[in-house]
Amino acid sequence: MKSLITVVTLLAFSAVASAQDIAGRYSLEGANPGGTGRYTGEVEVRKNGDTFQVVWEIGRQTQQGTGIQLGEVFSVIYQQQGSASGIAVYEIGVDGTLSGVWAPFGGMALGIELWTPDGGI
Repeated sequence: MKSLITVVTLLAFSAVASAQDIAGRYSLEGANPGGTGRYTGEVEVRKNGDTFQVVWEIGRQTQQGTGIQLGEVFSVIYQQQGSASGIAVYEIGVDGTLSGVWAPFGGMALGIELWTPDGGI
């Protein structure tokens, strides 16, 4: 069991070490769970030690989250002020885009988002 934990730990650290740098600003397009509406906005991702601080600005709403990158997968737990929390999981593309799905806590359907890096990032 100890050797399995060592192998998993080494794989995780090597995946993080070789991962793309995702810090920066992104334009986003999304759709709410169940297709109940589309939206656009911006996202900022900042490195914060081993994690990332994520801030969404969609219209007048701001959401904040904490993200973890493992290889080409970026997972974020988020909270909108005064609302329930949720989770989002993105695949990092070779072109720097992030595409993924999200759901609020207790949700039964998935929303989708596509993040496109702003120029120069």
